[in-house]
Amino acid sequence: MEIAIPSTFTAEERNLLIRTHKIGLIARAASIFGIDKIWIFYDEDPLFNSMWLGELLEDVLKYAALPPHLKKYFPIKERMKYVGVLPPLQIPSHPAKDENPEFIMGRVIKRNSKRSVVDIGKTKVIVNRKMKVGEFVNLRVDWKNMVGEVIEKNQIPYYWGFDVYFYKKKLGSLIEKLKQENYFLIGTSRKGEKISSAEEKLKEILKGKKVIVIFGSAYRGIFELLNEDEIKKLDVIINTVEFQKTKTIRTEESIFITLAILNYLSSI
Repeated sequence: MEIAIPSTFTAEERNLLIRTHKIGLIARAASIFGIDKIWIFYDEDPLFNSMWLGELLEDVLKYAALPPHLKKYFPIKERMKYVGVLPPLQIPSHPAKDENPEFIMGRVIKRNSKRSVVDIGKTKVIVNRKMKVGEFVNLRVDWKNMVGEVIEKNQIPYYWGFDVYFYKKKLGSLIEKLKQENYFLIGTSRKGEKISSAEEKLKEILKGKKVIVIFGSAYRGIFELLNEDEIKKLDVIINTVEFQKTKTIRTEESIFITLAILNYLSSI
């Protein structure tokens, strides 16, 4: 499953520290519920620099997704000065220092015509192939011989974290792209169908391999972000809190609530 969030996700906060903390909550939600990819779409707003906010979101999420032993290779920009407040993700791709896992992520630091040296944190391993210096790779490690084999993410038998992509166009354009790639599109809105009545439809959708859940911003929901024709391209729009007592639900709250419900529905 994947999710899409607006570039203005943190716009309602003025403090960079709080913004960073809020982004950390998204990283945690994505990790808890096994989200494969986080899409950021451009949400134009005359009051904010939406592109800068989207780039902040992209940078901090990518930093959060990178294993602790490789964060030293991530260039820290001024807008990222509070990444120290991000919560640990504690997923298999983020091993503890005393672990020697079968699979690990590393960064290529040297190479010659036949082999490469890959930094995997507490040590380095040899990979018998030429690779690009600076490249991040997933490895299966032979700890006895200190040799690594490059593997694809989909070869790892458990959750390996999320990828992040800033799609620098509006939501309508993103929906068109995803529809062409045969995604099932789930929108979220307080104006949407009650979760109780959409349950059977959602169970069927969640059987698909390519499912994305789309969230609105603090200032514009799905119905404000899309025109009538774009709305029709969504497979379902759901209201996951039928009897909310607050005037609004924050995007990060909606993400936790919605993913928890969909996680349950996908298991029954």
